[in-house]
Amino acid sequence: MTGLLLELEKDLTPDLRRGHLEAFFREAHSLKGAAQAVGFDDIEARAHELESRLSEMKTGNAALGPETLTFIYQRLDGIAAAMKTVPPDPSSQVDTSISREDTQAGVPRPAPATVPGPGQAAPPASAGGDGSRLANAAPTVMPTVRVPAAKLDSFLAEAGELLVARMGVEQPVETLGSVADLANRWHDDWRQVRGMIQKRGWPDEGGAPPAELLRFLHRNEERLRELQEQMHCLRHRFKAETRRLAQVSANLQDEVKRIRLLPISTVFNLFPRMVRDLAREKGKRVTLQVVGADTELDKTVLELLKDPLVHLVRNCLDHGIESPQDRERVGKPPEGTITLEAGSEGGSVTLAVADDGRGIDTQRVKEAALRKGIVEAEELAAMDEQAALALVLRPGLSTNAMITDLSGRGVGLDVVREHIERLHGRVEISSTLGGGTRVVLTVPVTLTTTQGLLVEAAGQTFAIPLGNVERILRVSREQMVAVAGQDAIRYNGRPVTLVGLEDILGLPPVAVAAKDPLPDDTVTAVVLASGEQRAAFRVRRLLGEQEIVIKSLGPQLAKVRHVIGAAILGTGEVVVVLNVIDLLRSAGRAQIRRHMTRPGAPAVAEERQTILVVDDSITTRTLVKTILEAAGYEVLVAIDGVEAWNVLQADGCDLVVTDVAMPGMDGFELTTRLRSDEALKRMPVILVTSLETREDKERGIAAGADAYIMKSMFDQANLLETIRQLL
Repeated sequence: MTGLLLELEKDLTPDLRRGHLEAFFREAHSLKGAAQAVGFDDIEARAHELESRLSEMKTGNAALGPETLTFIYQRLDGIAAAMKTVPPDPSSQVDTSISREDTQAGVPRPAPATVPGPGQAAPPASAGGDGSRLANAAPTVMPTVRVPAAKLDSFLAEAGELLVARMGVEQPVETLGSVADLANRWHDDWRQVRGMIQKRGWPDEGGAPPAELLRFLHRNEERLRELQEQMHCLRHRFKAETRRLAQVSANLQDEVKRIRLLPISTVFNLFPRMVRDLAREKGKRVTLQVVGADTELDKTVLELLKDPLVHLVRNCLDHGIESPQDRERVGKPPEGTITLEAGSEGGSVTLAVADDGRGIDTQRVKEAALRKGIVEAEELAAMDEQAALALVLRPGLSTNAMITDLSGRGVGLDVVREHIERLHGRVEISSTLGGGTRVVLTVPVTLTTTQGLLVEAAGQTFAIPLGNVERILRVSREQMVAVAGQDAIRYNGRPVTLVGLEDILGLPPVAVAAKDPLPDDTVTAVVLASGEQRAAFRVRRLLGEQEIVIKSLGPQLAKVRHVIGAAILGTGEVVVVLNVIDLLRSAGRAQIRRHMTRPGAPAVAEERQTILVVDDSITTRTLVKTILEAAGYEVLVAIDGVEAWNVLQADGCDLVVTDVAMPGMDGFELTTRLRSDEALKRMPVILVTSLETREDKERGIAAGADAYIMKSMFDQANLLETIRQLL
């Protein structure tokens, strides 16, 4: 129904509009009947209101204007809210899926109601009514079976075990090959010795060897030949069985994966209504285009993609798309476009979120990063355009002038990066100033298996997801450089931190076996990458590449740093699978620690920062004061703007958190007075208020507030994160 309503808001032909209205009316009528049948009176009443209003529109007694649209949207939201309050009743659940026996018996399944897609007319109503339509319709729905997700997860785990078994069979094949090679060498040696004996004579010149020795040697030769034949046959049989087992396990795993796949439209369908509502709230005109909605992904991956996509679409609306007046001023159509696009590439899926808005001003990004201490001036000067764009993925960076409930905290794109990294994916950004921005997310179709690079460090074997391995290098001592006291190598024209994998993991060094030394003047380095983060990790040796099944370590070890799970190799050895994100962060912190603790660096005393909380409600003052003190801040309080001004004049502070609606001097006036005072004009001000209109937010911006947080959406974590960013 929401999809139909979004279509009705467009400029449609009379016939298409009439068809959509008819389809909407049927949906409302069906919903009313279903709610009545199961006793959901609230939903039945709302559906009846919708049916009545739509009936007036069909007869021409009501127009589809803004007032009617608002009425219908409110009723739809009310129905959705009412559905969430319905308690589940397992005793009354009925499985309505058709069974194989029903199909064979000729029992037709009711056809589901169809909602026209964009640009499609509504299907014509049946002249014969529901009964004749069902009687004439052939059952076209394939038999289905409902499978609980828990059973699928168990099934998938068994498929993973089959893969482990297949890898276990491969190891004896290699062992047999080695034994066969040994037998071949044995046979070759014997032939050479026999030829020499026959040529030189035995035991003396012209003498003959003893008959028993000849018979023994002859039997030895026959047995050796028989052993070779048997091992040859056994090796071929093992290879054939391994190929068969590999095919069976691969097919089984593919089928199980396919069962869990869902079209990405299940997530994309959330956005048309969201874009419509946010665009109206921001006073913008936006069209949403969806491409590749039938692309399929694992259910788990889809769930983890929802939040990143929401953040990206909201950023497009808030930061990217300009107001209609601004777009017309620069020669653009007044209506902006946001595009959601999905496509498959082998074992990965590429998702793109793009807009045709103002683009990213990399100069403003650099200034914000420098101002917030995210990068140093020297590093900033050496950055190219792509590296500057990647700064928007760093924690805490925002170019928005004011922090609001929608954006500006600098956590949106950081959340995107973190979510995608958890999926072992990557984020790429391209932007043209004035031409729009495109963010591409590349994620695996499923997380059950992955290709892993096996490496040795500190005498132990570790697996690294191959998708994060960018390069493997042999580096000589002469190629290493020092950057801020940290070892580094030159990679693609820029220095990249070089750290030992055993050092990051906190493992003690082990003695190197004398029979297996490596050159002292070279090291093996694995360059790992995630987004724009890169670091080179020194390892003892490379042990090859292998498909691995990542097993969870359980809740007891869920928070172990640098580890995402374990895998079983074909030899039966259990290896730890490393978390590339944690490795890169630890490598960065190691560099920072080395830089901060360099000899001669002055010690900096830590001081507690002071925050003034202004609110006429003692409940709110006490709540905010408790939250801030628990976070380590010194807190002063005031009951209104006048008292707050006096406190600031007498004691001062580092930041002000104030309500707006207060007697005497309100929050807007207090902020304006602060901005006009030479000594206090740079002090950060956060407005925490129940005023939620667009005009109130604009008034807060005009007064000079740095953040605007609505009490209806108050969240302790958001408040603390906002304070941290402003301080």
